Amino acid sequence: MAADLEADPQFERVMRRHHELLKEPCLKRPFFYKNVLKYGRFMVLMTLLSRYFSQPYPLLSEVRTFCMGRGFCSKNSLESFYLLLRATGLMTVVGHPDDRRLRTFHPSELAYGELRKTLNSLIQPLLELYPNCHTLLHRVSLEDREFMRVYFNGYAQLLDSNIILSELLPECRWLLHKDGGHMLMLALYFDAIAPSNRMSGFKGSSYMSLARSAAVSKSHVIRLVQEGQERGYFTVHEKNRIEVLPAFMTLVSRIMSRCFAMAMYAVEEGCTGVVPTDKTLGHKALV
Repeated sequence: MAADLEADPQFERVMRRHHELLKEPCLKRPFFYKNVLKYGRFMVLMTLLSRYFSQPYPLLSEVRTFCMGRGFCSKNSLESFYLLLRATGLMTVVGHPDDRRLRTFHPSELAYGELRKTLNSLIQPLLELYPNCHTLLHRVSLEDREFMRVYFNGYAQLLDSNIILSELLPECRWLLHKDGGHMLMLALYFDAIAPSNRMSGFKGSSYMSLARSAAVSKSHVIRLVQEGQERGYFTVHEKNRIEVLPAFMTLVSRIMSRCFAMAMYAVEEGCTGVVPTDKTLGHKALV
């Protein structure tokens, strides 16, 4: 499915719509989204919710073991992220009803609202691309909690089969593991194809404007661009003008096509409860 999306002449418009929809909540809660949109933390969040919607009493300790085993976060980073979710009112932690030594959790109503916005930034562009898709039409009509139940039941299948972005596309790790990496990636991509930059091939935004768009520091952006230059994705010219090379544009397209494909899989398969038994089949469906 990802290859079909990339080949669609409307795919760039779909990506732009995703960027537009995600920018609004990011600007309203910059600190939270800067942290959540770092790939490892985002995968912890997706694991928490996948376990919550698939188990009667999901345990924080089991989520911790799973995430550390997959290399999403270190133990200290994981505990810090748990504290952030609790401090921002997005997650409540309580004792297990049968064993008070164990900790279970549940998301708040605020969490449902914020997550719906994040997931809608993937689902709504797909619906605009496929306006007659009955599955998408039905899913977007659901209230927040039911939508989450369907989506994360489907996403749990991907997690359990280790069909995740960093495995499908290992070359994305250097970029998405940065704070605000997802938004910086999209900002660089769309600046490179802005009408004012098409002729020169140079991105027009400054380091500072990029930093503001992703709620990170200027030095953070500079380090990301320097690493990207070493990897062959950018060329930095005088006066810090950044030339975005074709390899970066291709990488972003591949990342986003797989993000959309996984979102489509989650909403389509969330009601079936059928876990893929052959990892290869899952890869073929998404790559």
